[in-house]
Amino acid sequence: MQYWIQKRKNEHHTRVGWCRLKATRERFRRALLAASAPLFVITTVGLLATAPNVVAEPMRPAQACSGTLLLAPPTLSDASFRVAPRLSTDIDLKVVGDIARATVTQTFLNPTDDWVEATYVFPLPADAAVDHMELLIGERRIVGEIHEKAEAKRIYTAAKRAGKRSALLSQERPNLFTTAVANIAPREQVRVAIEYQQRVQRQGDRYSLRIPTTLTRRFVPGTPVAAMPDKRGSGWLPATDEVEDAARVTPPSVSSALVGDSHRLQFRARIDIGSALMSLDSRYHPIDVTPGPDTRYTVTLAHRDELLDHDLELNWERVPEATVSTTSFADSGADGNFVLARVMPPMTIDSAQRVPRSLILVIDTSGSMQGVSIEQARSAAIYAINQLGPDDQFNLIEFNDQATALFDRAVDATPANLQAAQQWLSRLQANGGTNMAPALNMALRGDVSGRLQQVLFVTDGAVGNEEALFTQISRDLGQSRLFTVGIGSAPNGWFMRKAAELGRGTQTTISAIGEVETRMIALFSQLTQPVLTDISLDWDGADVEQYPAIVSDLYVGQPLDVTARLEADHRPSTVTIKGRYWRKGTPEPWQQQVTVDWTNHAGPGIGIAWARDKIESLGDQRRRGGNPTLIRDAIAAVALRHHIVSEATSLVAVDKTPARTAADLLKRRNVANLDPYGTPAQPLGALVPTATDAVARRWLGALMILGSLLLLLISRLRGMRHMYL
Repeated sequence: MQYWIQKRKNEHHTRVGWCRLKATRERFRRALLAASAPLFVITTVGLLATAPNVVAEPMRPAQACSGTLLLAPPTLSDASFRVAPRLSTDIDLKVVGDIARATVTQTFLNPTDDWVEATYVFPLPADAAVDHMELLIGERRIVGEIHEKAEAKRIYTAAKRAGKRSALLSQERPNLFTTAVANIAPREQVRVAIEYQQRVQRQGDRYSLRIPTTLTRRFVPGTPVAAMPDKRGSGWLPATDEVEDAARVTPPSVSSALVGDSHRLQFRARIDIGSALMSLDSRYHPIDVTPGPDTRYTVTLAHRDELLDHDLELNWERVPEATVSTTSFADSGADGNFVLARVMPPMTIDSAQRVPRSLILVIDTSGSMQGVSIEQARSAAIYAINQLGPDDQFNLIEFNDQATALFDRAVDATPANLQAAQQWLSRLQANGGTNMAPALNMALRGDVSGRLQQVLFVTDGAVGNEEALFTQISRDLGQSRLFTVGIGSAPNGWFMRKAAELGRGTQTTISAIGEVETRMIALFSQLTQPVLTDISLDWDGADVEQYPAIVSDLYVGQPLDVTARLEADHRPSTVTIKGRYWRKGTPEPWQQQVTVDWTNHAGPGIGIAWARDKIESLGDQRRRGGNPTLIRDAIAAVALRHHIVSEATSLVAVDKTPARTAADLLKRRNVANLDPYGTPAQPLGALVPTATDAVARRWLGALMILGSLLLLLISRLRGMRHMYL
């Protein structure tokens, strides 16, 4: 009996204990719920304060990092990305002499059951002249026609509303274009072919072509403002008072690990420069080379379907020359006669005299430089300062949201100062925005005591305010020379090339750690002194329109290209190039005649190259204070005459037969694009911090989150206090 009494007592105590435990847990749950509301509010505010200053609008032109079909969301609240599977991206390149022509064909499939309007966004070389677009939807072939930009958009919009298949190709930047495609049927395959022309880059006897396949996310400075109707877009950042089309140049992106078999590349090239090659290689993509008859070579990718996350670069080399060489190419057309004259200094000069200089090394440490890029930048900077002599001076500047210099002014290149510089470089980390203006201001100012001042700008050029920076360089350059070093898998080629041109320097691109030394050696061989100065061209007495109008100095191995238009009744047989050739530190008079062979035309490429140069020259006039309206009209006139896409003209293609009825709704969706190779993986659509107040916002957000955690702790303690009451 005693046993059963004790057992029942134990059961009673167990039930009481269990009930007390349940009551305690209920009190704790209520306390936690009571704290959850303010916790949620404060944490949300903190996270919003920490986040970049962005707006969630549908994506729009200039937002994709690779040539991509963008299907925009139907509402602003739809933040999902629906990938239109890419069947292939095919690039067919043909190089004859110094002119390259490429056809980029993207094949897509609309995987939905809806009729859609798609936006096709892609980067191209900075000097590309786009003159042809062809759209294949099902069995229909639509060829684009050139119109002024506003008129082309009007034609496209009217066709879209009428249910007609149509396409619109526009320029966002000189190296960034957009194609909108309307009325794609459910489950229908689409092919878009873009044709463009560019000039082959040459360094001594080594030639190169770089074909962009992706973009690095761009920094956008300024305060958000309401965008003008023609500047509205659907990127991740709103228009600002410094970059009015910011919403058109801020792309979402995604890691290549998340796209499966999409975003792939096929490539082939046919190269014939008129002479046998010593070498032909690709720096970042394995290739197969097949020699053809005479001096022709065929190149294909060794691995099919490479990812579109790294710019493709081809390099070839012929037997080197020891003297200044000149060549020319000619073309005749209804708009006149055109000539391309090229001057190539020798690759090395044994008697070059070393000139004491002041080297200002500027390093981009913004968030877009994370990963491999910052390592490349450090290596390039360390190599640069190790080449300084005892008579040189230097300083280091790093910038992201703000600019910071190692020394107050340029200092002598003593062992102690060089050691301090290396230690400083080793501690650099990539984070924050790409605010270049303060760094440029710091680098181009100050007294350099009569030395040759050279500014070495190491960056990926991931900015959206290029025009403002170009204006700043033109205004503040003075006697300095600005040399750009493009870093990363996909640097902004337009910014790198134009900044160097306006800075009277040269451009270098480094996309792999292993090539830092070779590229920097070539660059420093140029930094010593010019080879040819005071250059002028005599077109056999003819009145010509020549670009560039004022020829800059030439450095070792750096080519000069001059395009000219002559009247139809004038064909000079020779062009005389004059200048001063520097030998042992002393300039000597120099001239050379170039024979122009009008019987062996290079084709229409020379006229297109001249038109592209004239459009760029008109843009330079605007930066120097020219009338924007008159300059835009002049750009439109040149572009229309030569059938090329520009800031003032677009290609539009419209099928005559309606395909979609009014009963079928036209929908839009979005697709993200690949992060450049070597950048840290980011969530879908993630962006690096870009606002100039990002640091303050992060601290504010962190304090709010800490406050919310403290509130939670207090709530828990209060719950425990009443647990046994």
